Amino acid sequence: MDINDMISYLAATDQLDEFLGLKHDNIANCPECNSELLVYDNSFLYCPNCKKIEEYKLNRKIDNKKLSLEQKLNIINNN
Repeated sequence: MDINDMISYLAATDQLDEFLGLKHDNIANCPECNSELLVYDNSFLYCPNCKKIEEYKLNRKIDNKKLSLEQKLNIINNN
């Protein structure tokens, strides 16, 4: 693979900053209150402040904390 092709690929897939070590923020935040979202299930994330579960289509890997089964059951029972 040519170096220019590799750089173009990384830029097109929004991985260039991560590849160069410039991107350290792998935590997804709530767009409404800016608090850290918790992983409910795969692409479904939960905001503990807004008390909402929403599906997010992220084009990057996130390192958010995952909810335990007990926490998921509490959320379901409270809604």
